Amino acid sequence: MIGLKKNRRAGRSDFVPGEQHKKSAKKIKPAVKCRKRKHVIQYIHNKTRTFTKRPEGRNKHMKLSELLNLLKTAETVEEMDARREEIAALIPAVRTMFGYDQKNSAHQYDLWMHSLHVVCNLPRRMENDMVYLAALLHDIGKPEAQCRGKREGDPDMHYYGHPEKSMEIVRDIVVPELDRQGYVIPCFDVQELLYYVKYHDDHVSVKLKHVRRHTKMASFAMFQNLMLLQLADAKAHIQILLSPNGQKSADGLPGRKADFSIRKFWMGSS
Repeated sequence: MIGLKKNRRAGRSDFVPGEQHKKSAKKIKPAVKCRKRKHVIQYIHNKTRTFTKRPEGRNKHMKLSELLNLLKTAETVEEMDARREEIAALIPAVRTMFGYDQKNSAHQYDLWMHSLHVVCNLPRRMENDMVYLAALLHDIGKPEAQCRGKREGDPDMHYYGHPEKSMEIVRDIVVPELDRQGYVIPCFDVQELLYYVKYHDDHVSVKLKHVRRHTKMASFAMFQNLMLLQLADAKAHIQILLSPNGQKSADGLPGRKADFSIRKFWMGSS
């Protein structure tokens, strides 16, 4: 195009297409080469950056289905803890539990490890996913609920109202974050998850007066899972020696006798 412009201005009729262009191109050839080289280098860099395989186990993104499967099948706490960064990438709110000292004589683990022990204390490979997720998140509101005891001289920190605070964090932060990532949890499952988190510290036993208030909030299966969650939570605390009768009552809480009596009451109330 440079040669064409020059010849037009000169009014020359002996113009041969390409001849003047070749002469002019000699002057800019090095610059063209330089630009081409820069483009090629940038192209190679982009292709390398895009297609280079990341090392295994590094910055791997965990899916929600993977997390649920891990919580249901892991045989040890260490197996779950080894993937804490992947879990935190999926649910950033759990980072508040990492290394959190509960400063309470009833607890032997930090908040994160306590939650993993609760998960591990549940029966393995149950069909229900939400009870496992609730076990992981049941105490996530504790850091915001920490306070001094009501008795003077009490060295322990306490967490009054932490189930309600945990439920709010799950409802307002965890579930929307999962939804933003494309994991849409069905409405009924969300309600079930919130039920487990909110009432995990509720006073529940096989006595009908403790069962009656739950008949309008949950199904029998959900209430049964709540009892399993409470038992798993109790086992993750420092074990206090119980009397023989107390131990028998605790061991029988989710058992067949309790199952039969509560089911009978449930059917009569519905």
